[in-house]
Amino acid sequence: MIEHSEGLRIIIEKRLSNGMRDYGGILKSMKGVDPREVWDIYKDFNPSGAQKKYNKIGLTNSYPKFSEPHPAYSQWRLTPESTKKALETIEEKNYPFICFLGCPILASNFDQASSRTLALDIDESNLKKLKHYMHIEKYDVNDELAENFNGKFDCVVSDPPWYYDDIKRFVARGSELVKEGGTIYFSLPGLLTKPSIVKERLDFQKWLSESRLIVDSMSPSVEYEVPAFEYNAYFDIPAFTGDSWRTGDWGSVRSSQFKTEK
Repeated sequence: MIEHSEGLRIIIEKRLSNGMRDYGGILKSMKGVDPREVWDIYKDFNPSGAQKKYNKIGLTNSYPKFSEPHPAYSQWRLTPESTKKALETIEEKNYPFICFLGCPILASNFDQASSRTLALDIDESNLKKLKHYMHIEKYDVNDELAENFNGKFDCVVSDPPWYYDDIKRFVARGSELVKEGGTIYFSLPGLLTKPSIVKERLDFQKWLSESRLIVDSMSPSVEYEVPAFEYNAYFDIPAFTGDSWRTGDWGSVRSSQFKTEK
């Protein structure tokens, strides 16, 4: 198997040989790879492109009524286009009872919000923006759920931080929140995101099966805005303009209604 760094080098070299000369375009085409990893390879293969003058576009915040994303909570936010796309299927399904777990931006754009909709989030300032549209509850995903929430919802929507343990924790909480046969929607890092991602995705598939969760859909379809903490972290890269680059998979799993035969 090709090592992660060598695989990135092959892909970037191929992009350049096919006429894609711009760092930003190459970065975006690689769907979630660390900008610094791409830069370190790009500048070796294309020194003239690396020396070019780039203009920083500055920060983009499409959700000004919400406070700036907090790094402690890994608050990456989907672009408006991705938010709309992620919610389309959910709105078409017309689920009776829905819970938004750790994704207040998605909750705020949900057109069918009602008294049957609940938002759970650790950030109280974000929850306050939702209180006129749905029920809200401050909640840390590391804590046990209140008993009255268990098995109550037909659908749970989440957008967990892209750390393996966090993804599993959010999906596990989602499986507690949904009824049998209920659906859990969530994001996943793409297959080039980091060296460990292939092993993590394979382990995740196994864990889903052991948890009696059935993969319903998976597609590389969500893109994120660059939060201030990430913009500042990569500001020293001359070609990093602040344009959105992080993309991932949007998937859903269903809680099995059937007991596994032994």
